[in-house]
Amino acid sequence: MLERGVLGILTDSRAGTELAGYRLETIIGRGGMSVVYRAEHMRLRRKAAVKLLAPESAEDERFRERFLRESQLAASLDHPNIVPVYDAGEVEGLLYLAMRYVEGVDLRALLRRDGALGPERALELVSQVAEALDAAHKYGLVHRDVKPSNVLVTLQVGSEHCYLVDFGLSKTASDRSDTREWGQTLGTVDYVAPEQIEGGVVDGRADVYSLACMFYECLIGEVPFKRASEVAVIYAHLEDAPPMASERRPGLAVELDPVVAKGMAKLADDRWETCGALIAAARAALGHRVKPSRSAVLPTRAHRKRLAVVAGSGVLAAAAALALVLATGGGTPVARADSLVRIDPVHDKVTAGAKLGSHVTAVTVCAANVWVAAGPGKVAVLDPGTLAPHVVRIQGAPRDIANIGNLLTVVSGPPANTATVLDAQFAGTTAVIRLPGAGSSSAVAAALGGTFWIANPNAHELDSIDTPYTGIDGSIPLPKPSSMGTGPARYAAVAAGEDALWVAGGNNGRTLWRVATKRKVVASIRLPFAPRDVAAGDGGVWIVDGRQSVVRVDTATNRISAQIRVGRGPVAVAVGADSVWVVNELDGTVSRIDPRRNGVVRTLSIGSRPIDVAVGLSSVWVVRRPE
Repeated sequence: MLERGVLGILTDSRAGTELAGYRLETIIGRGGMSVVYRAEHMRLRRKAAVKLLAPESAEDERFRERFLRESQLAASLDHPNIVPVYDAGEVEGLLYLAMRYVEGVDLRALLRRDGALGPERALELVSQVAEALDAAHKYGLVHRDVKPSNVLVTLQVGSEHCYLVDFGLSKTASDRSDTREWGQTLGTVDYVAPEQIEGGVVDGRADVYSLACMFYECLIGEVPFKRASEVAVIYAHLEDAPPMASERRPGLAVELDPVVAKGMAKLADDRWETCGALIAAARAALGHRVKPSRSAVLPTRAHRKRLAVVAGSGVLAAAAALALVLATGGGTPVARADSLVRIDPVHDKVTAGAKLGSHVTAVTVCAANVWVAAGPGKVAVLDPGTLAPHVVRIQGAPRDIANIGNLLTVVSGPPANTATVLDAQFAGTTAVIRLPGAGSSSAVAAALGGTFWIANPNAHELDSIDTPYTGIDGSIPLPKPSSMGTGPARYAAVAAGEDALWVAGGNNGRTLWRVATKRKVVASIRLPFAPRDVAAGDGGVWIVDGRQSVVRVDTATNRISAQIRVGRGPVAVAVGADSVWVVNELDGTVSRIDPRRNGVVRTLSIGSRPIDVAVGLSSVWVVRRPE
């Protein structure tokens, strides 16, 4: 059995045994209250990391309840930069937590091996952690122990991917219980926010502080307050001014100093409001000093200046040969043939583009890369820095993409009518699933609660693909409006958010169905138009009408609460970066809506025919059909 040694360290006698359906193989981590094994699920043949807690933990009823509660909270987080939790519970007198097994090293070990990181690399790694934290904060969860050893780094499709782990100190922002009970700490002393030390109110800005400390360490190679004792470190967090990174590393952009200092402000009200805001400010600061690599699509500042001189000097033939379109607001030129366009939401400017062909249909962000349905039999995965594409072959012509963690489902239309499940970590196919029913209409997909949901027009139902993601494991019948006749339905879109699934009926099916997580239709909302796309988030459900407006549905009343005029021919919508983004196919624009004002705050011209949009990796991604 598992025993505890005199120093509080768990001793090993479980390797080679089974526990809760897992075969424990070897120890991969150890702490004072727990030990982590690499394991294999016996039935699913899937690798996992299983964390076992000290036996006396299960005997403490308060700790036991807190552990199980926090495990449920951690399992509710569905984000590509958060290690998914598979299972948790109590067995044989032990509390356990089963998570995805990730091959790689933690950021602490990487820093010990490589020392201070280059500014671009440091920002890329820390930005992924920031996205994970902001996602958790939207659920009301605070990590409370952000540090390099809680960040796993692995190589995926040619780029480094970060996972935030160990939400063992996580709690809801409204939870005022004392986390110092039951042998718990208030975070690691080198990264802990002042309000945690003082026992004050803790919210997501405590994680902003810890993230700023970690960013500083990535840039310099050591923690910001390196002192002779823990007491001295604690005093420094409370009293000492944040160190200036540029003074410790000659040549580092001095513009970074105020960015990091604001992240490490003593008072939470003086810090960046979100982790994403810290990253955006750091990216803007580095943009003045860091040159992109030669393989990057983004031209250098000097190159852009030369282009402007050529156009301004009247050499129109040369400008036409370059076939460039300038984005409104002084953005970077992108080629007319570029079918993927990147928008910086901080400055509302186009910053890069990539050529993928004329048959693109959908875009999403998964596993720190951008994924585009790029034509019959092709899905393109692109590194967000270089936008260099890698093609993954699938069956059929992809229509839509949805993702959960590091898994994607690509829905292909006729003649295949399949859902292809891809492992984004290795860009490989996990399963090809034939969709029920027969017909000529294409399905659309979304992900919610660890399950892929596919609005299947040929079977008039929502099909679900749940773990182990190898087949259809359930369905929900969808009402069929009489105006649709006897043929296949046409579902324009399905979206997940605001604690529900939302299915929009196209053509004459002027309906929005609300599907509860209990797998049943709970509302049928009639619309005055045939919807083209739907997204949920920021307190509402957003539907484009295909003409010149977006409507907002109030999730409390299931009624339309606002109608917002956008560009001509809106066809797709996405929520992110505190905004609602709408692509307008007929006039080649992107409308940015402020959900607090229910109005368009900026319109960007990107040319050609934009047809889909996604938000992630601190950017807005638009796919368009080249002219």
